[in-house]
Amino acid sequence: MPHLPFPHSSQVDGELRELRCHMGSEHYRVLYRRSGRLFILLHAFPKTTGKLPPAEIKIAQKRWRTSRLGWMPNRASRRERQGVTPPRSLSVLLSLLAALLISSILGTVIGESNE
Repeated sequence: MPHLPFPHSSQVDGELRELRCHMGSEHYRVLYRRSGRLFILLHAFPKTTGKLPPAEIKIAQKRWRTSRLGWMPNRASRRERQGVTPPRSLSVLLSLLAALLISSILGTVIGESNE
């Protein structure tokens, strides 16, 4: 299964990739990895600088390592336990991004299977 092409997505470090999106004038990045046919969205943040901040990459890498050790998606994060949650608009954006990513991938797979 191919990756989304540039400019929508690009390689960050190894198998870690970034998905680029914007909402109005705000730019966001979603860092993700693929495990077989499963796409794991590891971290999302507003893009405010030219390069990806190393701290944001480290967050995604740590989450990937944690996921490989049996982390379950429905487990409450430290921020959730403390009552700190992302703004609703960011949550909605992440849901839309996940749907877009999945539909783009499925469209690519369906298009390839018809050839």
